[in-house]
Amino acid sequence: MKTNLAIFLFIGCCFIKTVLVEGQEIKSLYVSKIKINTDGNEDQFTKNFSVGLMDGLQKDIEDKLLKTSKFKIFERESAIEQKLLLQFESRKKVQLGPSSERNVDFLKSTESSKLLVEYALKKKIDYFVTINISNFATEKKEEHFPSIDRTKNTVSAYCDCNVQIHEVRSKELIQSSVININESLSNNGSTFSEQELTTFVKKKLVQESANEVLKYLYPAQVVAVANDEVYINVAKGMYLREGMELNVLKKGVEIVDPETGLSLGWTRSNSGLIEVKQIQNKFTICTILENKNIEQGNLVEVKQK
Repeated sequence: MKTNLAIFLFIGCCFIKTVLVEGQEIKSLYVSKIKINTDGNEDQFTKNFSVGLMDGLQKDIEDKLLKTSKFKIFERESAIEQKLLLQFESRKKVQLGPSSERNVDFLKSTESSKLLVEYALKKKIDYFVTINISNFATEKKEEHFPSIDRTKNTVSAYCDCNVQIHEVRSKELIQSSVININESLSNNGSTFSEQELTTFVKKKLVQESANEVLKYLYPAQVVAVANDEVYINVAKGMYLREGMELNVLKKGVEIVDPETGLSLGWTRSNSGLIEVKQIQNKFTICTILENKNIEQGNLVEVKQK
């Protein structure tokens, strides 16, 4: 039995203001009130799941970002700010689509958006981040095995998480990526509670959403090479695990769209392969598996299996 839930979670409206704290770049985030829209046709299990997913989700995402020591949470400071931001939060939901069409004019569409941009510029805020969750569904499955007289119960949840980053000054969408969440739990004979699945999916959702923000705003790169070891600027609590293999890449020529003048990225060449050895509070130590002139400033990405 698969139950679809017409769901849209507006999790993130994040204003990002860059400051320096003890020599480290810190970005200040404003996370808007989470919203959820349903079609009213979902079953009770899915209803309970969506309510449970919403409970504490915003705080969990904020805490995850704060634990990296790279962000501060930006809060409303006055009644005027609250009114402006609440007007903006009540705008129409954004549907997922091709990356080239997703919310391109997000900061240009309404009078409230214009006021918001003016406000963000006044506060010296550089970026605007949204995290939208849609296409949510749950599924229950029961399998019986007569030969051993056992029943296996499986419950699953699916959703798409669209993470976007807009540059306030240009009002342009500069990053858009979609995370597919697909999580299942299985056991033999007993039933599942909504809380078990909710906790499981929420943890993945919080981790993946925070990772996307981190990876774009703080791209992993080599900060030092010494004694056959590579040091990268990814700290404990982020998205790396010991034993992971990472590609080391050298940034080349910038690719610019001739029609819009916007940067589409950079050419890249392979500089080597490293393995995560030890993750510390402020950086990660890696061992070199393959060296094609790895040097400071090289970009680092998780090797895809």
